[in-house]
Amino acid sequence: MPPEQFANFSHLVQFAQAKNMRAAAVDIKANTMDCAGNIFHNPMAYLAHANTSSWILDSGASYHMSYDPVYFTTFIPLSPSLLIRLPNSFKVKVTHIGSVPLFPNLLLQNVLFVPSFRVNLIFVYHFCKQFCCNLIFSVASCLMQGPSVKTPLVLGKAKDGIYLLEPSIECSFVSASSFNFSSESSNLTSSYISVSSPLSISVKSQSDVQIWHKILGHMPFDSMKNISLSTSQSHFDCICDICPLARQTKLPFSFSYIKTKGIFKLIHVDTWGHYKSPTYNGFKYFLTIVDDYSRATRTYLLSSKSNAFSTLKDYLVLVERQFGAKIKIIRSDNALELGGRAILSQYFLSQGIVHQTTCVHTPQQNGVIERKHRHLLETSRALLHQSKVPISYWGDRLLTATFLINRFP
Repeated sequence: MPPEQFANFSHLVQFAQAKNMRAAAVDIKANTMDCAGNIFHNPMAYLAHANTSSWILDSGASYHMSYDPVYFTTFIPLSPSLLIRLPNSFKVKVTHIGSVPLFPNLLLQNVLFVPSFRVNLIFVYHFCKQFCCNLIFSVASCLMQGPSVKTPLVLGKAKDGIYLLEPSIECSFVSASSFNFSSESSNLTSSYISVSSPLSISVKSQSDVQIWHKILGHMPFDSMKNISLSTSQSHFDCICDICPLARQTKLPFSFSYIKTKGIFKLIHVDTWGHYKSPTYNGFKYFLTIVDDYSRATRTYLLSSKSNAFSTLKDYLVLVERQFGAKIKIIRSDNALELGGRAILSQYFLSQGIVHQTTCVHTPQQNGVIERKHRHLLETSRALLHQSKVPISYWGDRLLTATFLINRFP
């Protein structure tokens, strides 16, 4: 193409683009929304027609905006008025700010009143931030999901390239007593909510709130605010004596800072079993002994729990003969497999050993041995799945796990 023809062609393209932009820059008072953008490198304006009662989910807006004062429950005038610039360089005036209920449990805050608009905009970022939720956009609809929503809510449906929320004016903006919402089929699994007559309670004072709080099974006051109540929000500032008693939980156990300074100063003892299948040589239980200082572990297979005490005494003799040391403290739970309390007290007293026991139903105080049991069983199960030996060899797997754990950090 000669340079003269190329210059003429470029001039015609620029002229056509300018003409399209002037045609798209219509009066903002018309029933359209101007979404400026580039489509196939052609800077045109996309005009999307919307019903006056619908709300457009817009990720490019900076604020929630509405043009009809009927929608507002709070309506605060701005002095002086604000001017905001639109993507098409028009400036519009904002005269009021307030709150707009979309549904009984969805109250948009900080909504700007723009009299010259003919559409309602929901700013996606502010919406997600206010309700602590996620908006999931698909080809057909928009889902609201998050910690504050028990089941996914179909918030809007796609139409002409935008997502519209079309609540009923009677339901959402006047009585807020019910709402009906549906959507076209979507690739995402959706929960379509249809509420015809939700609970409505008449409350006149703070004492009435407390009465309804008891009737509703001590429902949290924050949850009661979501029910349609004809009362002030200040009436919910109540204190219930029953709720803390019903919802109290056990405090976590603090870390133990007791450290021994040598081996065999303190040992932890506990039994485990019975196993669902005995070993091939008849063992159903095992006794675990852990040194507190070195974490060295001894595991003894037992055919019966009654053999635990005699096995423990054999271990004490082994330590004295082989290592020249004497056990000073033995810590265990209150299990009876080690013998009766009188028998234990008499034996430990004769050997000069201090016997420490945990509180009843408090295995956390014997956490060293409990964690060791978990480590042994996890390693043993790993060996089982790897070797695929019969279940009756669980005793050998346990002894192998003890051998490996003792030799590696």
